[in-house]
Amino acid sequence: GDGGPTGNVSFRNGGVNIAGCEAVALIGSTAECATTALPQGSNAITALYNGDISNLSALSNELSHVVLTATTTTLNPANLTEIRFGQSVTVAYSVSGGVGSNDGNVTVTATPPGAGAVLSCTASAAAGSCAISGFATTGPAPTAGYTIVASYAGDADGGASASASQTLNVIRSNTNTALTF
Repeated sequence: GDGGPTGNVSFRNGGVNIAGCEAVALIGSTAECATTALPQGSNAITALYNGDISNLSALSNELSHVVLTATTTTLNPANLTEIRFGQSVTVAYSVSGGVGSNDGNVTVTATPPGAGAVLSCTASAAAGSCAISGFATTGPAPTAGYTIVASYAGDADGGASASASQTLNVIRSNTNTALTF
């Protein structure tokens, strides 16, 4: 045709117009459409240029776009209150949402107050728990504890998510000293 294209583009999924993305005006030679109308799973997206007086209509190549479902990661706080120095803690978590089973891994991190090494463990979402050890004391009485967070990495069908944080206090072990005369 003569000159650049004018007119509009209709975005389609599987040959059907996407709601809110039909007849999107060209700006220069580009049309864009943001939408939440795509269903979860794989989508076959095309763009149909509707043509103008000087340019014929044209259909783009197909682009595969996967929409992941939201997941929620939750910590079970039952045993996440206080432990003694030298103990390990098994952190229970659950991942919900997604499509089918959630096949990704969960990493649980324990971030100390102030400076210090971040501790972690990783297990499958299906396992439901993992154990962390190596905690240092946070003082004779807990003033600030380790921040525990479970993060799901996501899989082919479900997006990543992270839990709300919990606090785990690590206190010094009781010791008995006996003097013998």
